[in-house]
Amino acid sequence: MSSTDMENVLSYIGEDLRKQTISFRVPVEPQQRLAVTLRYLATGDSMHSLAYCYRLGVQTVSDCIKETCRAIEKRMLPVYLPKPTEGMDINLMPDTTDTLIVVTCILHNMLTRPGEAEHWLREASEDVPLRG
Repeated sequence: MSSTDMENVLSYIGEDLRKQTISFRVPVEPQQRLAVTLRYLATGDSMHSLAYCYRLGVQTVSDCIKETCRAIEKRMLPVYLPKPTEGMDINLMPDTTDTLIVVTCILHNMLTRPGEAEHWLREASEDVPLRG
């Protein structure tokens, strides 16, 4: 994913990911939260591996991924995948698939059907030409 695409995603969800600084901890920045989530979705690395790579706690990585997925679903899903209405032309996979739409679809499916997450990641990596 290009830095422009990442900034675009952050423009939608950055405020949802921003945490308050308190006296005994510095929060994980929204950019790092998104990076951890995208790496988890792209590679399927374990939470322990990601925690080690990003120097975060395992529970922190888990929380980052859940919160980021929820934020993407809340803020981006209505924009990129609106609920279909009668008479609406439904074309879910156009020839030029935007990376953000693919990521949003994967996240939506992971949140609504967590047992099928591996299937969606495999299908996306095999069938959809991602730009980046």
